[in-house]
Amino acid sequence: GASTSTTLTERLTTLPQNTLGAEFFTGTITPQSTDNHLFFIVNMTCMGAGDGRQLYVALFRDSVSDALASSSNFAQSTDPVPLHFTHSMAAPSTSEQVYKVRAGAGTGNFHINQRHTEAFHGGSASSGLIIIEFTP
Repeated sequence: GASTSTTLTERLTTLPQNTLGAEFFTGTITPQSTDNHLFFIVNMTCMGAGDGRQLYVALFRDSVSDALASSSNFAQSTDPVPLHFTHSMAAPSTSEQVYKVRAGAGTGNFHINQRHTEAFHGGSASSGLIIIEFTP
C-alpha cells in the first residue's frame, strides 16, 4: 500500500541511526544456525514532495542504533524513483530477530508507492523487505 512520512532524514557521513526517517517495513526471522547467512532485499518505489529531493533508506536490526546497510537516490522530478539494495551477513544468533526498514527525504514529505496523493501505476507499485536464510 501507499504511505507518506514527514519525518526528515539527513545526509550523513556517519552510519544512519534508527531514529532517522520513518519505519516502513519490518521482518522477523529466527535463524536455524549461526553457520548460516541472511540475505536481505530492500526495494522501495518512492518520491519526495517536489523536484530535487534526496531520498534515503536503511536497514536496522532489533534496537541496534547503527544501520546494517543503506542507500540513497536523487529524485529530479515529481515521479517516483527506486531505492534498492541488498545486504548479506552471518546470522548473529538463533534467537528471533526483527529487521526494520526506515526511509525519508532530505526535505519535505516522503511517499512510497504513490505520487503525492495518488497511487502510482494504479496501485501496482511494489515495495518491500525480503529476508532469506541460506547455508553458505
